[in-house]
Amino acid sequence: MARAGQYREQIKLVFPGASVSDGIGGWLPSTEAEKLNIWARVQELRGSQMLTPGKEISSKVYKITSRFREQYLRAEALEFHGQRLKILSATSDERRTEVTYYCQHGQL
Repeated sequence: MARAGQYREQIKLVFPGASVSDGIGGWLPSTEAEKLNIWARVQELRGSQMLTPGKEISSKVYKITSRFREQYLRAEALEFHGQRLKILSATSDERRTEVTYYCQHGQL
């Protein structure tokens, strides 16, 4: 089991907001996404770089771990130090004590 002192960074989980029908078979978001502040352990894993015609695009990948809550697995993004991170994957350990996110900032 993880010790509480391991979670030293505050992050925001971003959940999808409610949506309404657009009248032609699709759905539009009707409210801003819900945000929840939690404590987590944040580790920057590596930097990725890719060359496209005329420019270089870089990306940072993070491993973020927090205490387990079922609702945390439904988050669509994270905010850390004012930057929005895209969640690449979210998994829990077999004992359901921690949630681990792999997130990306930048483009890949």
